[in-house]
Amino acid sequence: MTANRFRLFFVPLFTIGKHYAVRTTCCDTLYQLTPEKGRAIEKGQSVTIAEEDLTLKELGVKATTRQCRQCGHTQAIGSNFCSNCGQPLT
Repeated sequence: MTANRFRLFFVPLFTIGKHYAVRTTCCDTLYQLTPEKGRAIEKGQSVTIAEEDLTLKELGVKATTRQCRQCGHTQAIGSNFCSNCGQPLT
């Protein structure tokens, strides 16, 4: 959860703009979660998250890279040639 807090002399008075997010373990991608599901998780309830409950916010490192088939070196998506061995990436 992320939120902004209104403070007066370092004392938090109230919270505004709460957003709930989840990060995948497979590719480290960040998704914004619907407020209803986020509040349920915050209360400790058992929740099933469906695809329609998520909005993509940031691609993870693994989702923005790929490996060279020749040498196995990790390359950024969009690279045309491997920076390690020089082979074309397809």
